[in-house]
Amino acid sequence: MEKVHVSSYDRLGTQRADSDYLEMDEVILVERTIIDSEEHPTESEVYTKVKSRVSQNKFVTIMGYLRDTNKIHYEPTGEITWQYHPHLLAVSTPYNG
Repeated sequence: MEKVHVSSYDRLGTQRADSDYLEMDEVILVERTIIDSEEHPTESEVYTKVKSRVSQNKFVTIMGYLRDTNKIHYEPTGEITWQYHPHLLAVSTPYNG
């Protein structure tokens, strides 16, 4: 199983000294849950949907990873917006060849 290395975060988003290796399938599960939501979910709504497969500590770390890589954005209301669109990055990035 492929793993991704990320820094660990506590509930307030503060980076801890240790780090985790997350299973890619756990990260993808959380990403798909956010993307496939009909409306912008809150963090607790996403966790409710994935808690049978992802521990709370790993969930917090995954959410910190998604936030720090600019894949998600927290609205002031607490809702999560998916904002990562790699196809737009490929179009807007100039080629210096």
